[in-house]
Amino acid sequence: MQFLLVGLLRVINLSSNRLDGEVPMELTDLVELAQLNLSRNNLSGAIPLNIGSLNKLESLDLSHNNFVGEIPIGLAKIFSLAYLDLSYNHLSGLCGLPLLIKCPGNHPIFKNDDPHDSDFDDEKWLDMSWFYIGLEVGIALGFIGVCRALYRNSFLLKACLFSRYLNQFGG
Repeated sequence: MQFLLVGLLRVINLSSNRLDGEVPMELTDLVELAQLNLSRNNLSGAIPLNIGSLNKLESLDLSHNNFVGEIPIGLAKIFSLAYLDLSYNHLSGLCGLPLLIKCPGNHPIFKNDDPHDSDFDDEKWLDMSWFYIGLEVGIALGFIGVCRALYRNSFLLKACLFSRYLNQFGG
């Protein structure tokens, strides 16, 4: 009975425990896991390839260990993942933006087959066009305001100089 309840674990924090060796593959069977923190240990080997099966994972911290190899592509399939820290390991295979290294095949991980759901549909273009129209109007009005202020100041400056000129002759 006790081992059946292990599958219901939602949080595991084993950070800073001087653990060594590889991460047990059985850890990826804990499908209810939301937070996993194994940071600041001496864990080695590769990150389990099937870590993407933890689809309820929200936070994963494997930093400050000795993991090697590539970052599993399965991590990209965990949509609930909000926090990921893999720093201070010996991982390879980082690619894509913002890095200058292109990913092999240079294709997106997920393909959207829905023709009605695109990032740049007509409605979004319309919203963007209003933004640019507003931006242009704002710039034009600002430019006109600056020009008008300069013109008024130059007119006032000329009037002041003319007034001084007249005062010289008036007495």
